[in-house]
Amino acid sequence: MLTAVVVVVSSGALVRATNSGAGCGESWPRCDQQLFPIPDSIEQLIEFTHRMLTSGLVIGGIALIVLSYVQLGKSHPVTRAAVIAFGFLLFESVLGAALVLFGWVEQDASIGRLVAVPIHLMNTFALIAAYALVAWRAAGRADFSISNAGHRGRVLVVGAGILVLIAAIGSLNALADTLFPAESIVSAITEEFGSTAPILLKIRVLHPIVAIGGSIGIVFIIRYLDVGMSRSTRKRGWMIMGIIGLQFVVGLVNIALLTPVEIQVFHLVIADLLWIAYLFYMFAATTRRVADNVIEVPV
Repeated sequence: MLTAVVVVVSSGALVRATNSGAGCGESWPRCDQQLFPIPDSIEQLIEFTHRMLTSGLVIGGIALIVLSYVQLGKSHPVTRAAVIAFGFLLFESVLGAALVLFGWVEQDASIGRLVAVPIHLMNTFALIAAYALVAWRAAGRADFSISNAGHRGRVLVVGAGILVLIAAIGSLNALADTLFPAESIVSAITEEFGSTAPILLKIRVLHPIVAIGGSIGIVFIIRYLDVGMSRSTRKRGWMIMGIIGLQFVVGLVNIALLTPVEIQVFHLVIADLLWIAYLFYMFAATTRRVADNVIEVPV
């Protein structure tokens, strides 16, 4: 399910980056008043494909709940996590529908869209977290408790908040790239610092700053918490730092090439993978065995 979620989220990014949000008109759940239209434009094909992938994900979410209920029972952690994840999935669908029905697509730069986009992103991260929990429980991994992990747990939650903040600002940055494509790096900087620049362009200035500062913070957290960690958990930390390095390079390439669609989508995929890697690191770092070490080993 985690892979399916990343695929659907990536297709949503493609919808935004290609300005295909109105590809099916203002009708939802139908596409241009049809359940299964024959696409007459690339925009309609992209939007309809995204809707079909989302529908498939919803069906998969229902199947996962039924399967876990039948095989494990309604009180099993996997079943409960699957139900929670499905709740986020439904809200994700509602947010997607709202973007279409309220006309928050294509060149719309209304306050409603500026609010909806980061909320959509944060719900996506919550959705990914819920299915990451399902995967962790279903794999029979060691039980964990972030709330009982003391100082370590609090530091890890701060790290998670940093990643969500970076991604939320990044979602607005991506929207700015779509609505106000730059002709050159110099012209982009000139526009962003102009006194009459739209708020989205001003936010675009913030994303690289917040991303770099936040990434340094994540690296510091991982190195700070190395004491008392198992070897496998430390490896997870090094993996996160590697993904951060890759994301930094991709971000630079994205800016240098003036945000081509392919790099934008790849940039988002890496952000999702970074979030997943951090979640599993957080789970592993707060297992009961590791959490007990928080009392015995200063961190």
